[in-house]
Amino acid sequence: QLDSATGLPTKVHKTAEKCMRLLRKKRNAKARPLSVFLVSFANAPPLVRYLSTADHVDAKVVVLCDSARCRSASARLAGIVGDLASTGVAPLVEAVVGSFEEAVAAVAKLTTAALAAARERYGGVAWEAEDETDLGEDDANSS
Repeated sequence: QLDSATGLPTKVHKTAEKCMRLLRKKRNAKARPLSVFLVSFANAPPLVRYLSTADHVDAKVVVLCDSARCRSASARLAGIVGDLASTGVAPLVEAVVGSFEEAVAAVAKLTTAALAAARERYGGVAWEAEDETDLGEDDANSS
């Protein structure tokens, strides 16, 4: 669904740690376009903390909070986001959504805006092989 909604290839990581490990390996890459991360609520705190300090990653995050348990605990995520904003870090979390359909729409909106900005900035040329939408977790396996 994400591939067709964004028109970009999607990478899936089962845990935040596996995603962060890949990002660490790519630390010395020449250039990294904006990466949009769709993350389950359970994986959001460690991934958002990591992304806030990873100067080699240009990131936006959409958090999927599709259970009553995570919605009742959403204050924890709001606190983390607030703490990061107070340190001067640009807000990474663009949206907290309650369904996969909302998540797909939010990711598609962010990638469309990023591609439009890149085309404008680079005179009609957007990224080619480097385009990817990263997922913090395979949400089918989240609990």
